[in-house]
Amino acid sequence: GITSTVEMEGTRNGGKGTMQGFEIAYQQFYDMLPSPWDGLGLQVNYTWIDASGVPNSGDGSTDSFEGTPDDTGARVNLDKVPLQGQSRDTFNLVGMYDKYDWSVRLAYNWRSKYLLTTRDVISKYPLWNDDAGFLDGSVFYHINSNVTVGMQFTNLLNTQTKTIMLLDGEGAEAGRSWFVNDRRAALIVKATF
Repeated sequence: GITSTVEMEGTRNGGKGTMQGFEIAYQQFYDMLPSPWDGLGLQVNYTWIDASGVPNSGDGSTDSFEGTPDDTGARVNLDKVPLQGQSRDTFNLVGMYDKYDWSVRLAYNWRSKYLLTTRDVISKYPLWNDDAGFLDGSVFYHINSNVTVGMQFTNLLNTQTKTIMLLDGEGAEAGRSWFVNDRRAALIVKATF
């Protein structure tokens, strides 16, 4: 008889990864200001992360991706790519107001390019999510100690998200997808009994 063997390899754990970095944060309410401005506050933070891991081929191939540029333009060996989902730079800025039963927030969140997958199903090269910043906000009014009503707003800037795929081991890039999560507003009622 004829015997054939088909060996398939799926996603597997990839070994060791490393992560190091730092965060700088500032938060303050400016209660030294005259009323009604004494309810103003500010939150700011910046995070820098250097993360590296190992590729997860998912298709059993042993291709090496020597010399592909990372998000800083430096040449890297993609046998060791950043950990998935980890941006090198993240920045958040939140303006706040809490006074006279009002609670208002306006938050801008930005993150640099990050790895979505180590091996795209189309190109077999890494797939990245490009830099993006989002502006969200909320306004709440405390009717009494039990009931709060308000509005939450998402993606006020109508930010477009873009994914980037590498086309070859030389670092050629192309946009792969573009999408927008629409601006959204939600009416919120909170009650405690």
